[in-house]
Amino acid sequence: MKKLISCILALALLLPLISASAQAFAAPLSTPIPIFGGPLNVPNASPARWRLYSDGNLFITPAVDGQLGVIERGTATTSAWWHVPTEDIPIERIVFNAPVVGDVSLRALFADTTTATEIVGLQYLDVSTVTTMRYMFRNVSNVTSLDLSAWDTRNVVDMTAMFSGMTALRELTLGANFHFADNAGLPEPLSVSPFTGRWTNGGIAVTSAELMTLSNPTGTWVWQHGTTDRTALQAAITVAGQHIEISYTPGSWADFMTALSHAQAVLDDLDASQTVIDTAAETLTVAKNNLTAPADRTALQAAVNAAEQRIERDYVHLSWLAFVPVLNESRAVLDDHNATQAEVDTATQALNNALATLVLRTDFTALQRAISNANVLQESHFTAVTWAPFAQALQAARDVWLNINASQQEVDDALYVLQTAQANLTENPLINHWTLYLFVQQVEDLHPRAFTQESWVVFPPVLAHAQAVLTAHQGGNATQEQIDAAYAALRHAHSSLVTMVSTWNPFTDIHRGQWFYYDVRLAYLNQIMLGTSPTVFQPNLSMSRAQVAVMLHRIMDNPTPQSSEIPFTDVAADRWHTDAILWAAENNLMRGVGYVAPSPGADSSDILGPAARWFDPHREIMRVEMAIFMHRLVEFLGYDTTVRQSERWSNYEDIHLLHSWGIDAMMWAEYHNLLPMRADNLLSPREPARRYETAVMLARFWDSFGW
Repeated sequence: MKKLISCILALALLLPLISASAQAFAAPLSTPIPIFGGPLNVPNASPARWRLYSDGNLFITPAVDGQLGVIERGTATTSAWWHVPTEDIPIERIVFNAPVVGDVSLRALFADTTTATEIVGLQYLDVSTVTTMRYMFRNVSNVTSLDLSAWDTRNVVDMTAMFSGMTALRELTLGANFHFADNAGLPEPLSVSPFTGRWTNGGIAVTSAELMTLSNPTGTWVWQHGTTDRTALQAAITVAGQHIEISYTPGSWADFMTALSHAQAVLDDLDASQTVIDTAAETLTVAKNNLTAPADRTALQAAVNAAEQRIERDYVHLSWLAFVPVLNESRAVLDDHNATQAEVDTATQALNNALATLVLRTDFTALQRAISNANVLQESHFTAVTWAPFAQALQAARDVWLNINASQQEVDDALYVLQTAQANLTENPLINHWTLYLFVQQVEDLHPRAFTQESWVVFPPVLAHAQAVLTAHQGGNATQEQIDAAYAALRHAHSSLVTMVSTWNPFTDIHRGQWFYYDVRLAYLNQIMLGTSPTVFQPNLSMSRAQVAVMLHRIMDNPTPQSSEIPFTDVAADRWHTDAILWAAENNLMRGVGYVAPSPGADSSDILGPAARWFDPHREIMRVEMAIFMHRLVEFLGYDTTVRQSERWSNYEDIHLLHSWGIDAMMWAEYHNLLPMRADNLLSPREPARRYETAVMLARFWDSFGW
């Protein structure tokens, strides 16, 4: 019951105090909550009151009843709010905003309020009747300025340790009626640069001891500054201002600007010591010396461009797995604007090494064709002596063809042995057509562009006649005389061919024995297709979408795109294929792609049409897509694109693999004999378009339409 009564009395006391505080001060935007408070008790008088708010402001106000508040501390050694838990509610500011009167003793009025940084409104505190100010500001260690200009201390006899512990006090304003009593304890100013250890009012400089003995200390006293040498710092800032951001890496520039900003702040700080000034100058100089110029990425960019043209399916899986992480790391270094020259050079070397170690998948095409040709031969037609090595070579070739791990060298060796053994076959006596047969095989793949037009014009009909004689022999309708005559005529026509001399070929993997040799020559000499390097063509590599865009662009003499804005998120600026892709997209020859399943009638090469956000430049294209792009080019050039069906069309066994979006273009290309067929009865529409096939298609396109 006693505890309940005590709580009710405490609440009754607190309510009028809160009300008085609310009336005394205008409420801020977010009204602080009163936390602690109480009277500054004075016997036989109306005491002033104090109130601490949640924002750290402590207000000293007049009496609640409207009478002039009186402060009296008696023999206290600590402030009236000493019991406030300052770790939870630190007192930051002590405010007088209305007149209050100091009684005889203001002993330790503010003592030990170590968290306060300001005491304002001291002009409202009347101290004219005060005699004791002992410990008044003791250990108020964070207040830097006191304005006591309105105080009259002529009656004060005890100022013992009044200012003791005010180590941060750097400005003290005194009025005409302020007089020091003995042992006021004013701390001495710092004597460390840039300060001299003295107070000055602009006229004289004195120590704290001397100031407390002056008969008239009126004025504003501040710590006196000594001289500091800022020449080196100013020079360092001037030199730093001559550097421009674009010349350096972002990381080194950020460190440099941090040092420069700090140096400027120190230069503007009149209180900065010589040590701080010298350190700021040294730090700025070091940051300037550490500025790093951007690395030269030209070689790395070229290596990345070359690597991005490689297509996974063209290489042995294990070599590709080792190649991809190196390419990704090189891309990261290329995009890292803080990369050093050493890091860029290391990445370039690593990527070039990875490119060199890529292992191409083995090309079995020529060996498979040779085996197919050999399979039709019958042992009974040839002598046993020549058939035995041929049969052995044929079996060895079959074994190599069935070995998926066979190297290109093993394939080429097996092909050579088989072709040699087949050439050495001797036909049994009776009707000997073998000499004619072998010679027809030797010359039937000759390319007309390898010879002068005048010498070539008589060769095709002679070859056709020889082939007709062989066909007749298979049916038993050719005589030895007819075979011999056809052979002699073909020999004469062949010996009469005049070879066109050319030194055009820079490629180690292109030679006259390849059936597509002159097609590659035509594409190269017209600069429509180049090598994958200065000395390598790589005819069996698959074509990518970016390479096809470049090819179409070159056919049209590399016109400039109308817009430089790139509509595709996966096409970077200033790459080897950028302008070609922009031009092809502008002219509707190639479009963007989307990663969704195609709807009926949609074109797989550009599923979402011109509005798609991706181009997928490095995806390989199918043969049907190559037909689509060439069909669009013919339409772009204004030629007749009427789709006609050849007599051969219904014989192809894989027509069902064509989607509706590819039938017209494939039928058009087959009718004009643009696409080289991989087998007599197969279109192979979904197979990747190889570089040699592209060269052949370009040559046939030239013959039909020109460019």
